[in-house]
Amino acid sequence: MREDVVHLDDFIYRRSTIGKLGRLTPDGLNELRAVIANALGWDDFTSEEEMQRFMKLQKTKHRLIFNQFI
Repeated sequence: MREDVVHLDDFIYRRSTIGKLGRLTPDGLNELRAVIANALGWDDFTSEEEMQRFMKLQKTKHRLIFNQFI
């Protein structure tokens, strides 16, 4: 079992309270993605894949369209 953060959504939903509290903004999401990408050595392609993964999970699992109320 891996204990490290592997995906952007893993950090947002399981390792922080940002997702649970509904406090994630578009700017905050981009900032988190940049920090995590740097820490995990993601290239631009992987970073974009992680963003798309996050958006898909928001819509399908959580039934939210990110940024629809901002």
